[in-house]
Amino acid sequence: MKYPEIPTHYIHEAIRDASQRLKSFKKLKKKGLAKTNKLMIRRWSVGCDNQLWKLSFEGVRLATHDGWINIPLYFHKLFWRCYNGGWTLRSSARWKLVGSKLYLYVVFMKNIEVRSVYSAKIYGIDINENNVTIYCYPENKAITIITNLSKIVLGYAYRRARIQQKWSKLFGVKDNRRLKIALRKLRERNVKRDIKQKLARLTIDILKDGVVVLEKLPKRF
Repeated sequence: MKYPEIPTHYIHEAIRDASQRLKSFKKLKKKGLAKTNKLMIRRWSVGCDNQLWKLSFEGVRLATHDGWINIPLYFHKLFWRCYNGGWTLRSSARWKLVGSKLYLYVVFMKNIEVRSVYSAKIYGIDINENNVTIYCYPENKAITIITNLSKIVLGYAYRRARIQQKWSKLFGVKDNRRLKIALRKLRERNVKRDIKQKLARLTIDILKDGVVVLEKLPKRF
């Protein structure tokens, strides 16, 4: 072993992380979705259980081969929102060293009781930029709907910029009728609205009955 003085808990976490990566890579390769022939590690982080780290308001204490070390932390506002919002801090955590900065990733947990007695099914919806994931309980399965909305938004942004650059040089921006007609032909608003309506109809077909748990979205979503 190259570093025999490292705590065995770190070695156990490293073996578990490597086995999970290898298992996932074999599944992707079997389905023909792997981008490389060999497993490549681009992003890494170190997992640690409650015996390897201790969190306080002054910072975090990490166990090393030279004993415990104290590292000051700057807590994110999301940490305080979860910490003061009734969430419970889990014992497991992960940390990553980038240059001279240490990033600590912690996990919060919260038990939610279903008050409704009319349905035994629960659906959790997570809305992201390019997909919508629906978790079904008690089936314990997840359904992901790919939208690729960010590519559509960027595509329209590039086309809009080229049109504005073309007609603005010839006729200016103010009271430019040709520019307004060219932008109207893009039908950007109609296309985005059509995608959202189809996504809503598809989601409703999946959520036929049950309790829906939806994340808090901004007003202008």
